[in-house]
Amino acid sequence: LLPIAPIYSPLFRAYLPYAHDVLTNHAGVENVLRTIKEYWLPVGGRVRAVILAYRRACSNCRRRLREVVKMELANFPACRTMVAPPFYFIQIDIAMAFKAKPFKESRKSLTAHALVIVCLITSGTSILVLDGLTTQAVVQALERHASRYGMPGEVHVDSGSQLEKLRDTSFNIRDIDGQEHRGMKFKLSVSTPKAHNEHGRVERKIRTL
Repeated sequence: LLPIAPIYSPLFRAYLPYAHDVLTNHAGVENVLRTIKEYWLPVGGRVRAVILAYRRACSNCRRRLREVVKMELANFPACRTMVAPPFYFIQIDIAMAFKAKPFKESRKSLTAHALVIVCLITSGTSILVLDGLTTQAVVQALERHASRYGMPGEVHVDSGSQLEKLRDTSFNIRDIDGQEHRGMKFKLSVSTPKAHNEHGRVERKIRTL
């Protein structure tokens, strides 16, 4: 049996700061209410509204909320909220060591590699076969991809030698009207070494492949 405490009584008003500041260390409304119900049974109105009003007036809670908002928006990429065509912001990675044949029913087999391209906006996937693991082979695959979907504007890659060298590449593009654009480059973003979680979309596609 728990003692009853009306929410407008001086006893409840005195116990609420103790439960919020000391027992729960400025936690949420539900955590504070659960802690109060372990010792008292609040009655007489909307107890959650009373706790919420106290949290909004607490300077420590407001300061912590500001820090939480900064942490939540810190790692959010700007390309997720930007209006852009598909495959303008992409993640690329290489899936290696596939067994392939030069033609159907061929007895000879060879080792092939695949370049997996994932759009950050639509999650669309493009898979292209690579002739090798060199930077030139990756550039040729990107050119085949660009002939269908257009040249990307920002490319996110892992820390690999053949992918990091894409920073030094440039392209000559001819648009629909026949006008040629020379020396065009895209922005290259290299992830932290061994931090595969930064490019989780392309990693999941490679695992499925």
